[in-house]
Amino acid sequence: MTQDLESTTVLKEKADIVFIKITSGIYQIHKDRNGRFAGKVYVGTQEVLDALNFDDVTILRKDNNGPLLHENFND
Repeated sequence: MTQDLESTTVLKEKADIVFIKITSGIYQIHKDRNGRFAGKVYVGTQEVLDALNFDDVTILRKDNNGPLLHENFND
């Protein structure tokens, strides 16, 4: 469990954008390093999909330290 928490923390730090999945189709912006979503707190599925195409993204469950749902890092 501790190792999972550590790896989630590392992925959150590495990501340009971190989304927390609130419910189906609604994501909270937890981190936005480049200001792509400046002024927004929540985004929908299409905005998350667009970000996955251009940025390093981590998606977590509603619990901030919950299980990783997805990351798109190339290394």
